[in-house]
This record gives sequence, C-alpha cells and structure tokens, in this order.
Amino acid sequence: MQRFGRLSAFGRQCGKFQPMRLMSTRPDYVPGVSGYAPEFAPPENARDTPKMARTRRNLGNSLPSHLPNAKGKTSSAAEAISPKKQYREELRSTRHVYARELLEKHGRREAASATKRAAEEERMQTLRKTLEEEREQKKQHESEVVKMLELELPQSEATVDREAQRIANRRAHEELKREDRFKQLVKLYNSTADFVTLENLDAKVDEVIHQRRPPFVTSTISDMLDTPAAEAEEVEKRKALLKEAMGL
Repeated sequence: MQRFGRLSAFGRQCGKFQPMRLMSTRPDYVPGVSGYAPEFAPPENARDTPKMARTRRNLGNSLPSHLPNAKGKTSSAAEAISPKKQYREELRSTRHVYARELLEKHGRREAASATKRAAEEERMQTLRKTLEEEREQKKQHESEVVKMLELELPQSEATVDREAQRIANRRAHEELKREDRFKQLVKLYNSTADFVTLENLDAKVDEVIHQRRPPFVTSTISDMLDTPAAEAEEVEKRKALLKEAMGL
C-alpha cells in the first residue's frame, strides 16, 4: 500500500510538468532564414556569416600610380638620412614601378581586346555582306532561269484572292441551276397537252375508257376472271382515283 501510494503521488507530481520549449542560444539562428537549429550541429569549419563574393578590381581605377597625387613626396635632407624613411621611399617607388608595369600591361590587354573585338565585328559584317550578296545572286539566277523557260512563279496563298474565287464558283453554280430549271420548264411546257384540268376532265376520262383501252380495262366476264389479282388491285385503284377526280 505504501508503494502504491508513492507511485500515485509521483504520478500527480509528474502531471504538473509542462513540456519545455527549446530555445536557441545562437544569435545567428533565424528559423527558415539562416543559422542552424539547436539540435543540429553546424558542419566542420562552417562560417558564421556567408562568404562574400569578391569581384575583380579594375586596374585602371584602383592602382595608386593612376591617381593625380600618386607621385612621391619630396623628403628633406634629414628624412633622407633616416634609414626608416629611406626604406619607405624605396618601397613606395617600388610600388609605383610595379603599379606602372601593371597599368601598361592592362592597357596593352585592353588595346588587344579592343582590336580583337573590332576585327571580329569587321569579320562578321563581311560575312553578312557576303551571304547577302550570295542570296541576291541566287534570286537573280532563279529569275533569269524562269524568264528563259517562260514560266511564272507560283503565287503564294497570301496573294490569292479567295473571295473572288468563291464568288466565281457561286456564280457558275447558280448558272448551272438556272439552266437545269430552264430545261425542266421547257419539258413541262411540252407536256401541257396531257394535263388534266376541270375543263377537259370528261374528255380525258372518255379517251382513257373508250379510245385507248388500256390493258387493265376488261370488257367481258372471262377477261375479268383471267385478270390477275395484282392487276385487279390496280384496276380498283384507278377506279378510285377516277371517282375522286370526278367528285363521285
């Protein structure tokens, strides 16, 4: 029981604990921006700040011999006697000599580079001019060959008048339709003698029944008996049409 009581008391004490938030002790750590988190060690030989990229200096502006006040100062007789001053003057003159040599080399390099650029530009211009002349000669040769063969250059799609072609096609189609209608009208006019109207209805019926005597008209009972069923149906249809036409 005592053991159980000690465990329960320990559990109540543990329940009071709050999770500790990790805080960074590194001043350069910014979450998601820079630095390393506290639980991660930086790599070996790592820099606190990023290495700055150094650009190459311009010798024409950075050398001291190029400045207006680059000449050495005149020293007095007392300063010339001093070995320290004499060493400084010699060192300064040596620096100036070295700077002049660098300036001369830099000038020669710049002059060579400018000459090379000018030569390259001249070469490119000459090459472009040569290519243009060759292109013009090729076009002239093609035109001469076309003239010699009396051929016409094919027109491009951009120069073809599609609207005019469409109108011409439509007019030709309408002309064909007009001719077809005219032929049908002439044919209809030639067959007007066979038209059935209210005025000649009786005459047409008499002509069909008495004069022409079509094969489906029967005169006797034997003919009616010998008439096939298909012809009989046709006869009935014709009779119905005649009755409808006569209004019976």
